[in-house]
Amino acid sequence: MIKYFLNIITFAFLFVACNEIQTETSKVNFAENHTFQNKKIEKSIKKPDKFTCKNLSYQVFPAEDEAWAKKMIVFKDYQPIDTIYFDQEKVYMFYKEENAVLFADLDFDGNCDIVIHDVASASHGTMNHFFYLFNEDSQKFLENYSLPKLNGGVFPNSENQTVVVYCSYHDCEAVYKFIDGIFVLVEGEFTMEP
Repeated sequence: MIKYFLNIITFAFLFVACNEIQTETSKVNFAENHTFQNKKIEKSIKKPDKFTCKNLSYQVFPAEDEAWAKKMIVFKDYQPIDTIYFDQEKVYMFYKEENAVLFADLDFDGNCDIVIHDVASASHGTMNHFFYLFNEDSQKFLENYSLPKLNGGVFPNSENQTVVVYCSYHDCEAVYKFIDGIFVLVEGEFTMEP
Protein backbone atom coordinates (compact mmCIF):
# COMPACT_ATOMS: atom_id res chain seq x y z
CA MET A 1 0.00 0.00 0.00
CA ILE A 2 2.85 2.37 0.80
CA LYS A 3 4.36 1.51 -2.56
CA TYR A 4 1.09 2.34 -4.25
CA PHE A 5 0.86 5.60 -2.32
CA LEU A 6 4.48 6.53 -3.25
CA ASN A 7 3.72 5.82 -6.93
CA ILE A 8 0.75 8.20 -6.81
CA ILE A 9 2.85 10.92 -5.15
CA THR A 10 5.66 10.41 -7.68
CA PHE A 11 3.17 10.52 -10.54
CA ALA A 12 1.60 13.71 -9.13
CA PHE A 13 5.03 15.28 -8.70
CA LEU A 14 6.02 14.42 -12.27
CA PHE A 15 2.69 15.69 -13.60
CA VAL A 16 3.11 19.05 -11.84
CA ALA A 17 6.78 19.36 -12.90
CA CYS A 18 5.95 18.58 -16.54
CA ASN A 19 3.06 21.03 -16.47
CA GLU A 20 5.37 23.78 -15.12
CA ILE A 21 7.98 23.03 -17.81
CA GLN A 22 5.28 23.13 -20.47
CA THR A 23 3.93 26.44 -19.07
CA GLU A 24 7.42 27.98 -19.03
CA THR A 25 8.02 26.75 -22.61
CA SER A 26 4.71 28.28 -23.66
CA LYS A 27 5.69 31.58 -22.05
CA VAL A 28 9.04 31.57 -23.87
CA ASN A 29 7.35 30.68 -27.19
CA PHE A 30 4.74 33.40 -26.63
CA ALA A 31 7.44 35.97 -25.82
CA GLU A 32 9.54 34.97 -28.85
CA ASN A 33 6.48 35.04 -31.11
CA HIS A 34 5.31 38.36 -29.65
CA THR A 35 8.77 39.91 -30.19
CA PHE A 36 8.81 38.58 -33.76
CA GLN A 37 5.34 40.06 -34.38
CA ASN A 38 6.45 43.44 -32.98
CA LYS A 39 9.50 43.46 -35.27
CA LYS A 40 7.28 42.55 -38.19
CA ILE A 41 4.89 45.41 -37.36
CA GLU A 42 7.78 47.87 -36.88
CA LYS A 43 9.12 46.97 -40.33
CA SER A 44 5.70 47.52 -41.90
CA ILE A 45 5.26 50.90 -40.17
CA LYS A 46 8.17 52.68 -41.77
CA LYS A 47 8.52 56.34 -42.55
CA PRO A 48 7.16 57.27 -45.93
CA ASP A 49 9.66 57.55 -48.75
CA LYS A 50 10.88 60.99 -49.67
CA PHE A 51 8.36 62.91 -51.69
CA THR A 52 10.03 63.47 -55.07
CA CYS A 53 8.88 65.75 -57.89
CA LYS A 54 8.53 62.85 -60.31
CA ASN A 55 5.03 62.46 -61.76
CA LEU A 56 3.60 65.54 -60.05
CA SER A 57 0.92 67.61 -61.71
CA TYR A 58 -1.68 70.14 -60.67
CA GLN A 59 -5.03 71.66 -61.52
CA VAL A 60 -6.05 75.21 -60.61
CA PHE A 61 -9.62 76.29 -59.92
CA PRO A 62 -10.77 79.91 -60.24
CA ALA A 63 -12.65 81.95 -57.68
CA GLU A 64 -16.16 83.11 -58.57
CA ASP A 65 -14.93 86.20 -60.42
CA GLU A 66 -12.51 83.98 -62.43
CA ALA A 67 -9.72 86.58 -62.13
CA TRP A 68 -8.21 85.00 -59.02
CA ALA A 69 -7.17 81.44 -58.24
CA LYS A 70 -9.19 79.83 -55.46
CA LYS A 71 -7.32 76.56 -55.00
CA MET A 72 -4.77 74.24 -56.56
CA ILE A 73 -4.98 70.46 -56.31
CA VAL A 74 -1.62 68.68 -56.47
CA PHE A 75 -1.54 65.17 -57.97
CA LYS A 76 1.06 62.41 -57.74
CA ASP A 77 0.60 59.75 -60.41
CA TYR A 78 -2.87 61.20 -61.10
CA GLN A 79 -3.94 60.74 -57.46
CA PRO A 80 -4.79 63.91 -55.47
CA ILE A 81 -2.36 64.34 -52.58
CA ASP A 82 -3.01 67.89 -51.36
CA THR A 83 -5.15 70.94 -51.97
CA ILE A 84 -3.64 74.39 -51.54
CA TYR A 85 -6.23 77.07 -50.85
CA PHE A 86 -5.40 80.68 -51.73
CA ASP A 87 -6.55 83.66 -49.72
CA GLN A 88 -9.01 85.93 -51.48
CA GLU A 89 -7.28 87.99 -54.19
CA LYS A 90 -3.87 86.52 -53.46
CA VAL A 91 -2.86 84.75 -56.71
CA TYR A 92 -4.16 85.67 -60.14
CA MET A 93 -5.70 82.78 -62.05
CA PHE A 94 -3.05 80.90 -64.03
CA TYR A 95 -2.93 78.06 -66.53
CA LYS A 96 -0.48 75.23 -67.18
CA GLU A 97 0.75 76.72 -70.44
CA GLU A 98 2.02 79.76 -68.52
CA ASN A 99 4.62 77.64 -66.68
CA ALA A 100 3.54 79.27 -63.46
CA VAL A 101 4.44 76.35 -61.18
CA LEU A 102 7.92 75.10 -60.37
CA PHE A 103 8.30 71.73 -58.65
CA ALA A 104 11.73 71.65 -56.98
CA ASP A 105 13.37 70.74 -53.68
CA LEU A 106 13.93 74.22 -52.23
CA ASP A 107 14.96 73.24 -48.70
CA PHE A 108 17.02 70.23 -49.88
CA ASP A 109 15.41 67.73 -47.53
CA GLY A 110 14.75 65.25 -50.36
CA ASN A 111 11.07 66.25 -50.68
CA CYS A 112 9.54 68.18 -53.55
CA ASP A 113 8.38 71.74 -52.90
CA ILE A 114 6.32 74.19 -54.96
CA VAL A 115 6.97 77.71 -56.20
CA ILE A 116 4.05 79.52 -57.80
CA HIS A 117 5.06 82.34 -60.12
CA ASP A 118 2.18 84.83 -60.15
CA VAL A 119 2.66 85.68 -63.83
CA ALA A 120 -0.17 88.21 -63.92
CA SER A 121 1.57 90.31 -61.24
CA ALA A 122 4.69 90.77 -63.40
CA SER A 123 5.90 94.36 -63.52
CA HIS A 124 9.33 96.00 -63.97
CA GLY A 125 11.24 92.71 -64.03
CA THR A 126 9.57 91.21 -60.96
CA MET A 127 6.54 89.19 -60.00
CA ASN A 128 5.09 87.68 -56.86
CA HIS A 129 6.27 84.20 -55.89
CA PHE A 130 4.58 81.94 -53.36
CA PHE A 131 6.59 79.16 -51.72
CA TYR A 132 5.08 75.92 -50.43
CA LEU A 133 7.37 73.42 -48.71
CA PHE A 134 6.39 69.79 -48.26
CA ASN A 135 6.01 68.88 -44.60
CA GLU A 136 6.80 65.23 -43.81
CA ASP A 137 4.75 65.18 -40.60
CA SER A 138 1.51 66.49 -42.09
CA GLN A 139 2.22 65.16 -45.62
CA LYS A 140 1.02 68.58 -46.88
CA PHE A 141 2.48 71.61 -48.62
CA LEU A 142 2.80 74.49 -46.15
CA GLU A 143 3.41 78.08 -47.20
CA ASN A 144 6.81 79.51 -46.27
CA TYR A 145 7.20 83.28 -46.02
CA SER A 146 10.96 83.60 -45.45
CA LEU A 147 11.99 84.25 -49.07
CA PRO A 148 11.15 87.62 -50.67
CA LYS A 149 7.74 87.33 -52.30
CA LEU A 150 8.27 90.03 -54.92
CA ASN A 151 11.46 89.22 -56.83
CA GLY A 152 13.04 88.85 -60.26
CA GLY A 153 13.45 85.09 -60.20
CA VAL A 154 14.08 82.08 -57.99
CA PHE A 155 16.64 79.40 -58.83
CA PRO A 156 17.44 76.40 -56.59
CA ASN A 157 21.12 75.42 -56.66
CA SER A 158 21.38 71.76 -55.66
CA GLU A 159 25.18 71.76 -55.86
CA ASN A 160 25.59 73.95 -52.78
CA GLN A 161 22.02 73.51 -51.46
CA THR A 162 21.03 77.13 -51.71
CA VAL A 163 18.33 79.18 -53.43
CA VAL A 164 19.35 82.18 -55.52
CA VAL A 165 16.82 85.03 -55.59
CA TYR A 166 17.27 87.90 -58.03
CA CYS A 167 16.19 91.50 -57.68
CA SER A 168 14.28 93.21 -60.49
CA TYR A 169 16.03 92.89 -63.86
CA HIS A 170 18.70 90.79 -62.06
CA ASP A 171 20.32 93.98 -60.71
CA CYS A 172 21.35 92.08 -57.60
CA GLU A 173 21.36 88.53 -56.37
CA ALA A 174 20.88 87.03 -52.94
CA VAL A 175 21.78 83.50 -51.88
CA TYR A 176 19.61 81.86 -49.23
CA LYS A 177 20.09 78.64 -47.27
CA PHE A 178 17.35 76.79 -45.40
CA ILE A 179 18.34 76.73 -41.72
CA ASP A 180 16.07 75.77 -38.81
CA GLY A 181 12.83 76.13 -40.75
CA ILE A 182 13.54 79.41 -42.55
CA PHE A 183 15.56 80.68 -45.49
CA VAL A 184 18.51 82.74 -44.26
CA LEU A 185 20.50 85.16 -46.43
CA VAL A 186 24.05 83.77 -46.57
CA GLU A 187 25.57 85.73 -49.45
CA GLY A 188 24.87 88.83 -51.51
CA GLU A 189 22.04 91.25 -50.98
CA PHE A 190 18.42 91.61 -51.89
CA THR A 191 16.98 95.08 -52.46
CA MET A 192 13.86 96.18 -54.25
CA GLU A 193 13.73 99.53 -55.94
CA PRO A 194 10.60 101.50 -55.09
